[in-house]
Amino acid sequence: RDLDNFLEVLQSFFHGKRVALIGDSLTRQWFETLSCRLGLHLQFYEMRNSMAPQRIAEAQEYRVKCDPLKAPKGNETIYPYMRAFPSHFLPLDPHDRLPPLAASNNTSTARGCKEIQTTLEYFKLEIGRKSAGVIDLFAEVGDVDMIVINIGIHYGTARKYISDLRHIMEKCAQVNSKYSASTYVNNSTNFRIMKKLCLFRETFPRHWVPRDYRHDDTSFAKGEETPLSTPFDKKLLNQASCGPFLPGIYPVRYNPNSYVDDIAYAYDVGVVKVEHFAKSAWKWHFPGDCTHYCHDDEFWDLVHQSLVDTAIERW
Repeated sequence: RDLDNFLEVLQSFFHGKRVALIGDSLTRQWFETLSCRLGLHLQFYEMRNSMAPQRIAEAQEYRVKCDPLKAPKGNETIYPYMRAFPSHFLPLDPHDRLPPLAASNNTSTARGCKEIQTTLEYFKLEIGRKSAGVIDLFAEVGDVDMIVINIGIHYGTARKYISDLRHIMEKCAQVNSKYSASTYVNNSTNFRIMKKLCLFRETFPRHWVPRDYRHDDTSFAKGEETPLSTPFDKKLLNQASCGPFLPGIYPVRYNPNSYVDDIAYAYDVGVVKVEHFAKSAWKWHFPGDCTHYCHDDEFWDLVHQSLVDTAIERW
């Protein structure tokens, strides 16, 4: 990749688009790093002294579960929704809707060019089926151009994950089919006509390595999986440390990504690939946390690039 021009390519791709990222705390990390990379203003909502944002009220109408979050800085409890937008939208009351994107030519990093026209939204989703209506929410009410969703880490058994993954893929396929290029015009922008796109992002590999791991243990070395209904014992996390990726073995003895390609192919849904480069990123974790990744551009730029590549292929 041309690293010198990466930021310009990233800004050019996202310019004029409204994007929703849906998923767990790793998706939230992605949202935060992408917002920063695009130079957007981030906005969140404390629960103790503010009314629920409009998106939360809409989510409840779609029967979406709304579990609270912790604020990016500090321990304040916030609503499970965040958004990011260009600074020229300010002052924007937290409970005002995002305004329409202004018509302009594609932006670049060159001096004198107009500021990027992009909005990002994040909605927390950990378990899929009961809250899959969040896809309908952003497609029907949210007026977004692209939805990227992930589920995976918070599933204790493969059987439950496969069932919910099929449901999520079906929802995405409905969006991709309903809002095709020939039938959908984005009314928020008078300079862009495109279809709405729903993609699935692979689950990031975790790098927990059990203390009793042995390279001559064939059940680990061969990546053998436990039965689909076998639950994960969280106590094992207290007996592990960060290390090289074990293929789908630890801390849950199945790899969520091993089921994604076949199901995505069946529903014709694009997949944002991350596992192949994140497998070797076990040193990019916080101390004592082998799940979340540091907010380094070196790592997250690969994620951003994978999204751009997948979206261009699908649009």
